[in-house]
Amino acid sequence: MCLFHSFAVTNPDNDISSLSETELKKSSRLLRGGNKNNYQNLARYIRKYIDKKWFAPEPGAPIELKENVFFHLDDERSFGDLKSYEAYIREHHYYKEGAPRIAIVAGLHEPFAGNKEHLNGMINAPTKTRDLMYTPSRHRANA
Repeated sequence: MCLFHSFAVTNPDNDISSLSETELKKSSRLLRGGNKNNYQNLARYIRKYIDKKWFAPEPGAPIELKENVFFHLDDERSFGDLKSYEAYIREHHYYKEGAPRIAIVAGLHEPFAGNKEHLNGMINAPTKTRDLMYTPSRHRANA
């Protein structure tokens, strides 16, 4: 048996899926959330519940996509507003009073996808020149 599912199609004629409603809901939540943990859990879900491999590890719950937040070097932290972000960078000695402020909008680079070394390098670079880095992430709403 061959199963198929199209995701994020641009034409309704191409919205094709042979997954059950339950399989479709679970896999779509994992895909929409992005990030490496969700993709790993999607592979585990497919292996265990669609391929019916009894030895496959149990998939984890979907991790919701963080939208419109500030982030810094700690991969597990995000800040919903500027005040809490500035409190964090002050507490961790990144804040420099009177320093020029630079904002890098992550845009296409998902800061919570797992490998954000390039973004961390951009966060660290201005701190060496005594500038202050602001890193908001911005995502468009899922269709």
